[in-house]
Amino acid sequence: MKIVLLQTIITLLILGGGKVNSSAQSDNEDIIDSLYNPSDSTIDSLKADTAVGLSFEERYKEFKEKQEERQVRVSFFDSLITYFTSERLNLKSEVNKSYVRDAGDYFKFDPSFFVQDYHMTPMRKTVQPFNLIGDYLNYMINDFQLNPFEHLPETDYLNDMNDFPIGGNEDIYILPGAAGMIFGGENAVASIITRPKTPDDNDAYSGINADSGPYDYSFTKGKYSRNFKSGKTIDLSIGYRDALGIETGVNDASYHYLSDFFFPIGSSKGISVFGQLYNREGNFMFHRDAVSLPISRERFDRNLKITFESQNKDGTSKTVTSYQHLRRGSYTTLNYLTRFNITGHSASLGKEWVSDKKFMKAEIKTNYVKYDQGFDSHVRNSSNVTFKYAKLNNDRRY
Repeated sequence: MKIVLLQTIITLLILGGGKVNSSAQSDNEDIIDSLYNPSDSTIDSLKADTAVGLSFEERYKEFKEKQEERQVRVSFFDSLITYFTSERLNLKSEVNKSYVRDAGDYFKFDPSFFVQDYHMTPMRKTVQPFNLIGDYLNYMINDFQLNPFEHLPETDYLNDMNDFPIGGNEDIYILPGAAGMIFGGENAVASIITRPKTPDDNDAYSGINADSGPYDYSFTKGKYSRNFKSGKTIDLSIGYRDALGIETGVNDASYHYLSDFFFPIGSSKGISVFGQLYNREGNFMFHRDAVSLPISRERFDRNLKITFESQNKDGTSKTVTSYQHLRRGSYTTLNYLTRFNITGHSASLGKEWVSDKKFMKAEIKTNYVKYDQGFDSHVRNSSNVTFKYAKLNNDRRY
């Protein structure tokens, strides 16, 4: 019984802390704090008796906040977007006032693009700059170019605009001519660059949108963006689409996941990770002269890019090392049997310089691509060196 009582008294003393002996001095008065600085702004703003009682944890927290202040990230791409695009090229306001079912609807605001929607093949839309035959259009999310792959019985060498994600798009730029090359695209007649929301504070921004229409059409999109005080950034988007065709047995279903993360390391280094998952399946009709044959298709796209970056103390240059993996497939069954696979790996090393009115980027890149067609395999190795230089002559833009 005495032991229990003694344990109870000890417990009360521990829980009570300074309340048991209010005349006891605080430990902070006896311990020498190496982080204490009389010129500290917080200490100066306090009275002398209050400053003495400021806990070690509070002073340490303020010290770390000053020491961990991160440099502004050097970005060749962000500089180009800032100086070489204008609101005239941004379709954000037009898109927000219109009904958009896929990326092909972005081009209906520009008469120089021929947009065709295939109703008998559900959820397929193509875009041709100036009605040119072939793929002459770049589609980029920031500086990452997407190249979806699909094989059809009678191919038109065009991308289906339904294969591009639109759930996280905030800014949408359509650039004429070969201007997309300086932003990271290939040589093309036109380029479209989409960007997620870039918050200028540390709040989280999210949204969800659900569309529905005839033939059981439904498309649900969601997005999430946030910038953290530590320098970490997160951009996420998802999309689920489902629809039936005009004819019996025709359908289309797909999902899209997109993520872009940046994790800072110290004040001048960081790792960014970009990932894409896309899957699509369903049946469509292949119309011959007198007979319609159903064809079942399944296709997928997988993209992963990991980048390590390190910039100098002045914030004027950055070294970038990246690795990229891609995996794509297009399968058809029933009346038309095909099985195509693409597997690729690439590595690059680059350097970026940013000044007041000059932007430069040099990069060396090596690529490995394996193309499988049934039992046949083809491998292609390539390397390329690029140098980009941009100069802003004046502050006027149109």
